[in-house]
Amino acid sequence: MFESIDALAEKLAAERYVCDRATCTSVYLALRTNRPVLLEGEPGVGKATLGQSLARALGSRLIVLTCHEGIDEQEAVSEWNVARQLLRIQLAGANREPFERVEHEVAGRDYLIERPLLAALAAGDAEPPVLLVDGVDRAERRFDAFLAGVLSTFSVTIPGHGVVTAKRPPRVVVTSDSSRALDNHLKSACVYQWIDHPKFEHELQILVARVPGISPKLAGQVCNFVDRLREAGFVRPPGIAETLAWGQALSVLHRTELTPEIVDQTLGCLLKDRGDIARFRGQPLDRMLGRAVDRVA
Repeated sequence: MFESIDALAEKLAAERYVCDRATCTSVYLALRTNRPVLLEGEPGVGKATLGQSLARALGSRLIVLTCHEGIDEQEAVSEWNVARQLLRIQLAGANREPFERVEHEVAGRDYLIERPLLAALAAGDAEPPVLLVDGVDRAERRFDAFLAGVLSTFSVTIPGHGVVTAKRPPRVVVTSDSSRALDNHLKSACVYQWIDHPKFEHELQILVARVPGISPKLAGQVCNFVDRLREAGFVRPPGIAETLAWGQALSVLHRTELTPEIVDQTLGCLLKDRGDIARFRGQPLDRMLGRAVDRVA
């Protein structure tokens, strides 16, 4: 466990995750109080990456529950290995074993297929795992209430088996792209942190840390240009992931500064919506690029 917020920030930085003070404080408090942390913000601001980096910083196993429309409790927790159960019952019948004994056996843990929530609660690791519940807003709202119950008690009831309670609670990071309002019970169970697109200086630190060898001049131009794109009202403005992908692509192409030609050629690294690309190409690129270049010249 980290002794201070600064110690956590340093460990995350060693994993090439540059964390702002407010977010680092929320994660630290969640760890110290054995509560989940809920990271909410637009796509691409580094929420899931924080969960992954935290697992590495702690030296813990990462368990990921990727949410989607239609996810249910069985998919998140466990399901019975029915084929194995039937095989055991058939074998017991052939050997004339007492049915009561076999009935109890096939309701045991050995016949359960663990899904992420059960795997995290039942983990016997020396260091509690980090459970990353990614994109909870993609699931239906009813899943929020179920998840809130599990995370409030660090336990789950499995029909036909019983209650499984974590001996050592996992560290939990829940992410949401804010595509819908989350259930208040889920929010109450967590330490909450909104993550916005980073400011210029913060994103510059991230880019330099994650793309070693990038030209300092180019890094500044990239971050400034992306910053201006986010102010332009695109449907899907570029996130940190796009900034990093663009910076890496420009480095691979051995570029040291931005030009209109290279911006147009690598636009697919930045914008991922057809309408946004068409709108971008209808704007005066020279003027936008000139402002980005001038700021870091």
